[in-house]
Amino acid sequence: MMFMGSATPTRAVILVRISQDRADEREGVDRQLADCRQLATRLGWTVSREVVENDRSAYKRKQVRLPDGSTALRTDRPDFREVVNGLADGTYDGLLCYHADRVVRDPRDCEDLIDSVEQHHPRPPVESVTGSLRLATDTDILAARIAVAVANQSSRDTARRVARKHEQLATEGKPAGGGLRAWGYSATWQIIPEERDAIREVHRRVVTDGHSLAEIVRDFNARGLKPVMGGLWNTTTLKGACTKPAVAGQRVYRGAVVGPATWDEILTPTQLAELTAELANRQDARGANAGGSSTLIWWLRGVLHCGKCDQPLIRWGKASDPAYRCVRAKGGCGGASIKALPTQETVSGAIVTLLTRPETLDRLHALLSAPVLSTEAQQEIAEDEAQLKELALMWARREMGLPEYRAARDVIEERLTHRRVEASRHAPRALRSLLDADDIAAKWNGLEPADKKAVTLAIYPDGLTVRPAGPSAPRRFDPNRIIPRKPQESRDPQ
Repeated sequence: MMFMGSATPTRAVILVRISQDRADEREGVDRQLADCRQLATRLGWTVSREVVENDRSAYKRKQVRLPDGSTALRTDRPDFREVVNGLADGTYDGLLCYHADRVVRDPRDCEDLIDSVEQHHPRPPVESVTGSLRLATDTDILAARIAVAVANQSSRDTARRVARKHEQLATEGKPAGGGLRAWGYSATWQIIPEERDAIREVHRRVVTDGHSLAEIVRDFNARGLKPVMGGLWNTTTLKGACTKPAVAGQRVYRGAVVGPATWDEILTPTQLAELTAELANRQDARGANAGGSSTLIWWLRGVLHCGKCDQPLIRWGKASDPAYRCVRAKGGCGGASIKALPTQETVSGAIVTLLTRPETLDRLHALLSAPVLSTEAQQEIAEDEAQLKELALMWARREMGLPEYRAARDVIEERLTHRRVEASRHAPRALRSLLDADDIAAKWNGLEPADKKAVTLAIYPDGLTVRPAGPSAPRRFDPNRIIPRKPQESRDPQ
């Protein structure tokens, strides 16, 4: 059947789409293509192009940049846009599809398609295998708008039901299903022994033995251990696989831990915090350049504080004359600045000297011989974990809304994470190696920057203060400006 006197299309386009095909099997779109080709043959149309949108939603929207440079919420369908533009500029003179909702499920997309057809006289014909989409008359256009509105509401209803289902699964600690499996677990969340042992090995080698991730990556690749997607490990994929909350038996929903999961843990939550904190400390201390090396290392970052406003000092200035500085743009007052390299040398000398004093050694040996977690700290962590569980149950029973649940959860999670990280720093491995060394100075000079930072914080748990130089002070370096920082409870208010 032809429309309003239009000629038989000689440059028709076929558009087929399916919303989800994660395995890229293409069975759904192939069936649609076969039926559309048969329809083109029956109608006598010549098809110049076939456009396939496989695993592409026609409902979900995201922020995209428009031709005028502005941004707006639109469906992410570049192939559909090309078809609409082709119909508008005459590249295509007809459209074939399987069903209306395979072409559009968003009212704005529907209007774009209508506009591209209506600007031509006669209109280029639009046909579907099921007869659900035609744009030849005003009545056809009204029917298309109604069909798209119904399809859009159906997608909204489905999205709401799916979101509620995932909320419930998260609250109950159950897996969501679908997607790639987590390393260490099968698709049904059963522990894979070889991968479990590898994750625990990463924790031991990083936290206890001080190995770098790069060293472990080389070892794993040589041993033939594979990531979930196959191929070779790199430091980013290994870190991601071993620091997911799932490996500690924690359920994540919308980017945040919401409670314990139903599957078994590979690392304890404290071990996960240890590993995460150690890797974060190394990154913070390293400041690697683009090539991944660490030629200049600023390990006193986060240790030094301004003597006026108490803000942490950051590394600042030219590479030829680096300094630790209180920077206004970073929330400081700008009241303190000190040359970086002499400062690191001064602190290094002070630490090596302290480690030769009997009273210092006695205190540090007591630190290393103490339990990793005090009874009080263990109780605090247990109470926070129990409170998270109780909070999740209240959400599941609809005793509070999602915003209230998230706000309360974030407070508890922040406190719990802080306690676990502090526990992980209780007795740094590098400190033990220093105390066991015959030549403390040589051992110190050979430490990694992150280890120097960890030892410094063990000796000066509150960090160090850099006093302001004063307006009339000479420009030469003054080591007497560096003093131990007061504990929080005894610090004078600023």
